Amino acid sequence: DYVEVLRLAEIPVSCETAAGYFETTEINDMLSLLKALDNPQRDIEFAAVLRSPIFGVTDSQLAMIKMHTPKEKIGFYQRAAAYSDNGSNLALRQRLREIIDCLDKWRTQARRSSLADLLWDIYRQTNLPAVVSALPNGRVRHANLLMLHERAIQFEEFASARPVPTLHRFVR
Repeated sequence: DYVEVLRLAEIPVSCETAAGYFETTEINDMLSLLKALDNPQRDIEFAAVLRSPIFGVTDSQLAMIKMHTPKEKIGFYQRAAAYSDNGSNLALRQRLREIIDCLDKWRTQARRSSLADLLWDIYRQTNLPAVVSALPNGRVRHANLLMLHERAIQFEEFASARPVPTLHRFVR
Protein backbone atom coordinates (compact mmCIF):
# COMPACT_ATOMS: atom_id res chain seq x y z
CA ASP A 1 0.00 0.00 0.00
CA TYR A 2 2.80 2.42 0.86
CA VAL A 3 4.61 1.69 -2.40
CA GLU A 4 1.45 2.35 -4.41
CA VAL A 5 0.75 5.63 -2.61
CA LEU A 6 4.32 6.82 -3.17
CA ARG A 7 4.15 5.85 -6.86
CA LEU A 8 0.86 7.71 -7.29
CA ALA A 9 2.56 10.77 -5.82
CA GLU A 10 5.36 10.23 -8.41
CA ILE A 11 7.90 9.62 -5.66
CA PRO A 12 10.50 7.10 -6.81
CA VAL A 13 10.31 3.94 -4.74
CA SER A 14 11.68 0.46 -5.12
CA CYS A 15 10.55 -2.52 -3.09
CA GLU A 16 11.55 -6.13 -3.70
CA THR A 17 8.35 -7.40 -2.16
CA ALA A 18 6.09 -5.17 -4.24
CA ALA A 19 3.54 -7.47 -5.85
CA GLY A 20 3.42 -5.31 -8.95
CA TYR A 21 7.09 -5.73 -9.85
CA PHE A 22 6.44 -8.53 -12.34
CA GLU A 23 3.50 -6.64 -13.82
CA THR A 24 5.49 -3.53 -14.72
CA THR A 25 5.85 -2.89 -18.44
CA GLU A 26 9.64 -2.97 -18.50
CA ILE A 27 9.84 -6.27 -16.59
CA ASN A 28 7.06 -7.78 -18.71
CA ASP A 29 8.97 -6.76 -21.84
CA MET A 30 12.19 -8.32 -20.58
CA LEU A 31 10.46 -11.51 -19.43
CA SER A 32 8.74 -11.77 -22.82
CA LEU A 33 12.13 -11.43 -24.47
CA LEU A 34 13.67 -14.08 -22.22
CA LYS A 35 10.73 -16.43 -22.87
CA ALA A 36 11.03 -15.86 -26.62
CA LEU A 37 14.76 -16.58 -26.40
CA ASP A 38 14.05 -19.75 -24.45
CA ASN A 39 11.35 -20.86 -26.90
CA PRO A 40 10.66 -18.89 -30.10
CA GLN A 41 7.40 -20.80 -30.55
CA ARG A 42 5.78 -18.70 -27.82
CA ASP A 43 3.68 -16.52 -30.12
CA ILE A 44 2.34 -14.09 -27.53
CA GLU A 45 5.74 -13.40 -25.99
CA PHE A 46 7.41 -13.12 -29.40
CA ALA A 47 4.80 -10.63 -30.66
CA ALA A 48 5.02 -8.71 -27.38
CA VAL A 49 8.78 -8.33 -27.62
CA LEU A 50 8.52 -7.23 -31.25
CA ARG A 51 6.04 -4.54 -30.22
CA SER A 52 8.02 -3.48 -27.14
CA PRO A 53 10.55 -0.60 -27.07
CA ILE A 54 13.23 -3.25 -27.48
CA PHE A 55 12.37 -3.63 -31.19
CA GLY A 56 9.54 -1.14 -31.78
CA VAL A 57 7.54 -3.01 -34.43
CA THR A 58 4.18 -1.26 -34.91
CA ASP A 59 0.73 -2.86 -34.71
CA SER A 60 0.31 -2.32 -38.47
CA GLN A 61 3.58 -4.12 -39.13
CA LEU A 62 2.53 -7.00 -36.87
CA ALA A 63 -0.68 -7.27 -38.93
CA MET A 64 1.36 -7.32 -42.15
CA ILE A 65 3.44 -10.18 -40.76
CA LYS A 66 0.32 -12.08 -39.70
CA MET A 67 -1.37 -11.62 -43.07
CA HIS A 68 1.72 -12.58 -45.08
CA THR A 69 0.94 -16.29 -44.77
CA PRO A 70 -2.76 -16.27 -43.79
CA LYS A 71 -3.64 -19.84 -44.77
CA GLU A 72 -0.63 -21.56 -43.28
CA LYS A 73 -0.95 -22.88 -39.74
CA ILE A 74 2.44 -21.77 -38.49
CA GLY A 75 3.61 -19.85 -35.48
CA PHE A 76 4.28 -16.14 -35.43
CA TYR A 77 8.05 -16.63 -35.36
CA GLN A 78 7.84 -18.65 -38.60
CA ARG A 79 5.59 -15.96 -40.10
CA ALA A 80 8.15 -13.28 -39.21
CA ALA A 81 10.96 -15.41 -40.69
CA ALA A 82 8.92 -15.96 -43.87
CA TYR A 83 8.19 -12.24 -44.11
CA SER A 84 11.88 -11.43 -43.66
CA ASP A 85 12.59 -13.63 -46.70
CA ASN A 86 9.91 -12.40 -49.11
CA GLY A 87 7.56 -9.85 -47.53
CA SER A 88 6.15 -6.95 -49.53
CA ASN A 89 7.59 -4.13 -47.38
CA LEU A 90 11.36 -4.00 -47.93
CA ALA A 91 12.07 -1.92 -44.81
CA LEU A 92 10.09 -4.33 -42.61
CA ARG A 93 11.81 -7.31 -44.24
CA GLN A 94 15.21 -5.87 -43.38
CA ARG A 95 14.14 -4.95 -39.86
CA LEU A 96 12.80 -8.46 -39.22
CA ARG A 97 16.04 -9.99 -40.51
CA GLU A 98 18.00 -7.79 -38.07
CA ILE A 99 15.66 -8.76 -35.23
CA ILE A 100 15.85 -12.49 -35.98
CA ASP A 101 19.64 -12.31 -36.24
CA CYS A 102 19.79 -10.43 -32.93
CA LEU A 103 17.52 -12.99 -31.22
CA ASP A 104 19.61 -15.85 -32.61
CA LYS A 105 22.78 -14.20 -31.27
CA TRP A 106 21.22 -13.69 -27.83
CA ARG A 107 19.87 -17.26 -27.83
CA THR A 108 23.38 -18.56 -28.49
CA GLN A 109 24.78 -16.29 -25.79
CA ALA A 110 22.15 -17.60 -23.34
CA ARG A 111 23.51 -21.11 -23.85
CA ARG A 112 27.18 -20.12 -23.60
CA SER A 113 27.44 -17.40 -20.95
CA SER A 114 25.83 -16.30 -17.74
CA LEU A 115 22.29 -15.03 -17.61
CA ALA A 116 23.40 -11.84 -15.87
CA ASP A 117 25.87 -11.15 -18.67
CA LEU A 118 23.14 -11.78 -21.24
CA LEU A 119 20.81 -9.31 -19.54
CA TRP A 120 23.53 -6.69 -19.28
CA ASP A 121 24.40 -7.10 -22.97
CA ILE A 122 20.73 -6.78 -23.91
CA TYR A 123 20.48 -3.60 -21.83
CA ARG A 124 23.62 -2.21 -23.45
CA GLN A 125 22.67 -3.13 -27.03
CA THR A 126 19.05 -1.95 -26.83
CA ASN A 127 19.68 1.01 -24.52
CA LEU A 128 16.52 -0.09 -22.69
CA PRO A 129 17.49 1.38 -19.28
CA ALA A 130 17.83 4.83 -20.86
CA VAL A 131 14.56 4.40 -22.75
CA VAL A 132 12.58 3.50 -19.64
CA SER A 133 14.31 6.28 -17.68
CA ALA A 134 12.76 8.80 -20.08
CA LEU A 135 9.25 7.49 -19.37
CA PRO A 136 7.05 8.63 -16.49
CA ASN A 137 8.36 7.22 -13.21
CA GLY A 138 11.62 6.56 -15.04
CA ARG A 139 13.83 6.14 -11.97
CA VAL A 140 11.68 3.31 -10.70
CA ARG A 141 11.54 1.67 -14.13
CA HIS A 142 15.32 1.88 -14.40
CA ALA A 143 15.67 0.44 -10.89
CA ASN A 144 13.34 -2.42 -11.87
CA LEU A 145 15.63 -3.39 -14.75
CA LEU A 146 18.64 -3.28 -12.47
CA MET A 147 16.74 -5.40 -9.96
CA LEU A 148 16.02 -7.99 -12.67
CA HIS A 149 19.76 -8.11 -13.40
CA GLU A 150 20.44 -8.54 -9.69
CA ARG A 151 17.87 -11.35 -9.52
CA ALA A 152 19.69 -13.08 -12.37
CA ILE A 153 22.95 -12.86 -10.41
CA GLN A 154 21.23 -14.25 -7.30
CA PHE A 155 19.62 -17.02 -9.35
CA GLU A 156 22.98 -18.06 -10.78
CA GLU A 157 24.58 -18.08 -7.33
CA PHE A 158 21.71 -20.14 -5.93
CA ALA A 159 21.52 -22.47 -8.90
CA SER A 160 25.28 -23.07 -8.99
CA ALA A 161 24.81 -25.64 -6.23
CA ARG A 162 22.45 -27.51 -8.55
CA PRO A 163 22.60 -28.45 -12.22
CA VAL A 164 23.51 -25.72 -14.70
CA PRO A 165 21.49 -22.48 -14.22
CA THR A 166 19.65 -22.22 -17.54
CA LEU A 167 17.52 -19.53 -19.11
CA HIS A 168 14.60 -21.96 -19.07
CA ARG A 169 14.89 -22.45 -15.32
CA PHE A 170 15.20 -18.70 -14.70
CA VAL A 171 12.12 -17.93 -16.81
CA ARG A 172 10.15 -20.68 -15.13
